[in-house]
Amino acid sequence: MAELAEHLYTIERVPILLEKAQHLLTNLGYTTIKFKGGDGTYGWLEESPFDGIIVTAAAPDISRVLLEQLKDKGGILVIPVGSRYSQSLYKITKKRDKIEKEERTLCVFVPLIGEYGWKEN
Repeated sequence: MAELAEHLYTIERVPILLEKAQHLLTNLGYTTIKFKGGDGTYGWLEESPFDGIIVTAAAPDISRVLLEQLKDKGGILVIPVGSRYSQSLYKITKKRDKIEKEERTLCVFVPLIGEYGWKEN
């Protein structure tokens, strides 16, 4: 992803995974990635609006919080939505006051844990 975008922002809630990813990607020479620890369901309001947001864990709903952080014209959210055990992958495109929702494929992701996701067991 860092080779496709001018800037990349990533959020990880598990501190050791954040540390390992930051160490590895920095050592590989990636300088345009910003890392943040915490609840990814909040997104990264301070750096928004974004051209695109990719959620890599299953959400119970399409996140309004993340939709609000997309650019108004052509911002795209890709997010798996469904139960903890089975989801559909959605591509959501924001077009000013209109949202287009496309269901792309069935999938299974780990649960998105956080305020706007699933509660941790």
